[in-house]
Formats: sequence, structure tokens, C-alpha cells
Amino acid sequence: MGTQGRLKQFAAVQTAKTFLKILPHISEQRLLRFPIVRRGLEAVSYYPEGKEFLQSLLLHGRRAIGRCSKNCLAKFAENLIVNEFIAANPKRKEFRSRYGFDPPFLMVLSPSMRCNLNCYGCYAGQYPKGEELETEVIHRVLREGKEMGIYFVTISGGEPFIRPDLLDIFETHGDMFFQVYTNGTLIDESLAKRLSRLGNVLPAISVEGWEEETDVRRGPGAFQRILSTMARLREEGVLFGFS
Repeated sequence: MGTQGRLKQFAAVQTAKTFLKILPHISEQRLLRFPIVRRGLEAVSYYPEGKEFLQSLLLHGRRAIGRCSKNCLAKFAENLIVNEFIAANPKRKEFRSRYGFDPPFLMVLSPSMRCNLNCYGCYAGQYPKGEELETEVIHRVLREGKEMGIYFVTISGGEPFIRPDLLDIFETHGDMFFQVYTNGTLIDESLAKRLSRLGNVLPAISVEGWEEETDVRRGPGAFQRILSTMARLREEGVLFGFS
């Protein structure tokens, strides 16, 4: 990227950061009229689900943004809003021109099918546990994704945080944004603090409903452990959701 490109990138990131800071204080109608939002929505207009995802993320994330740590806010602005929805457009256009179809809007990656829980009906239980993606394979797939203009990655499993190298992978690809589907039980204080330092990871914690429904499927005490995890993430200013 040349000097002019870096300046444009810097200006876009600063605009996105400013936008996110005022996001909790503006109406939904005004939010969707912001130039940076319109540009992002137009960039993925070829992919209706992606457009709907971005709009929903902004509308429903307004309150959470207000408690977000400085680093998480910066990564949300740069990696997701700018890299994924704006800066990646030339790569997507080049891909479309070369191959005649649009590249994926995101990728889903399952680094491991292992899990520390045994939830009734979980599809992950049907997969072999002895085989995992090698670390270098994961790095290669993520690099190739960026070459196509993909900067948003959903991590599934199994329980992703069972892999000791997962956060190192996130750190290596610090220009991407990762949504991690997790049962939440392995996110202790140390892991929550590192997620806050990384800033480019949004855990989506699985729950079945209230305590009774969750504990029936996930095991006694699972719901309270999930609540404790949410409290730790909130304390560290990490954006999170549930699934």
C-alpha cells in the first residue's frame, strides 16, 4: 500500500472510531444515513445476508459499544468496518474480474472438533476428535482469505478455545476480525484480559435460554459459569454476544 493508500486508510479508521464513539447516542434512522455506514452497506450489496448482518450488528451493538475498551473499539473500527466493508473492495473487484463471480463475504473455520462439554444433540459430537487443522494450514487459509478481500472470520468447532494456539493465531492476523462461537466455560480471567488486549475477537456464547434449559443440555452449573464469563468479558471491555 502506497502513501496515498495509507493516508486514506488512516482517515477511514479515524472516521470509523469517531462514528463508534457517538453510536450509542444517535437514532437508528440517523445511524443508517451516515456516509461510512452507507458505504459499508453498498460495498456488500451483492450479498444480502452480509448487508443485513452489518446493519443488525450496528443497530443491536449500540449499547455494547459504550462499554467497549479502547483497544476493542479500535479493532472493531479498523478491522471490521474499514478492512472488511470498505478497504477490501478493490480485492473483491479484482477477484470478480478474474474469476467471474463474487468472493465469499466471510469464511467459517473449525480449528478443532474437540470440546470440554458433551451437549445433547450437538453436531460436533459426530466428528472425529483426533484430527485438527494444523496451525500453518490455518495461517495459510487466513492469508488466502485476505487476498480475496475477506477480513471477517467466524470460528466454530468443537470448542475453539480448547486450542492453546488460538489466541496466537488471532494475534498474528491482527488486521482481521474474528467471531468465535464458544460455550464460554474456558474463558477465565487471564483469557478475558488477553482478548481485551487483542481487541479483534468477539465471543458469541451459546445458551439455550434460561438456567433450566441451559443446564439440561449443557450440564449442571453451565448457566452460572456462562454468566460469570459474561461478567469477566464486560469487566475487560470485550464485545461479546450470544447464540
